[in-house]
Amino acid sequence: TCYYNQDLFLNMFEDLNKKLGRTVPLIFTIGNHELGINSQSKGRPYGGDKDPLFFMFYPQHRGSKSLVPEISERETYFYHIIGKSIHLSLDSAYLSPIEGKQTEWIEEISLKFPDLAKFANYHTPFYPGCYLPLDTPDKLMDLGKETWGAMFEKYNFTGVFEHHFHLFKKTFPIRNGNIDPNGVVYLGDGNWGMGLNRCLK
Repeated sequence: TCYYNQDLFLNMFEDLNKKLGRTVPLIFTIGNHELGINSQSKGRPYGGDKDPLFFMFYPQHRGSKSLVPEISERETYFYHIIGKSIHLSLDSAYLSPIEGKQTEWIEEISLKFPDLAKFANYHTPFYPGCYLPLDTPDKLMDLGKETWGAMFEKYNFTGVFEHHFHLFKKTFPIRNGNIDPNGVVYLGDGNWGMGLNRCLK
């Protein structure tokens, strides 16, 4: 119902793009603001729409021939290569489960591009700046660390962008649940252009 907010957001970049003489790359990920449902809710987005507006506004998923597929065939996870880096945009259990196919896909893409610096981007954090169990249940955080976190560490991801809480955070490098100089840094939590939330504890 607030699709015009997407237009307002994208229009913010028009003057910047003109000033720079090039386009600022934006990589989006799906979350509760795009769908009107919470992670792992198994609900129906916006009253049951089959194809959320997210797929129409941001046709980022490429088909087998590097073409944008039809809306009904677009996935909620995909990658983009920028220079010598690859950016994986993931679905933290909104329309696609974390485990199984999506985790296998992370490994497949990591193996396919071994020499690129790797980054991931998804909505609900596994290392939130605040502990808010209603927004990020322990079960979801544990599952994310065991599946995607293991892939990020195995393939030496440079950084992981998390969102949702409207906070600013940067973790120490993490490997096997401990601070490690060779670990993965998690950044977030979605405070770009939003009012800052306060931690409950």
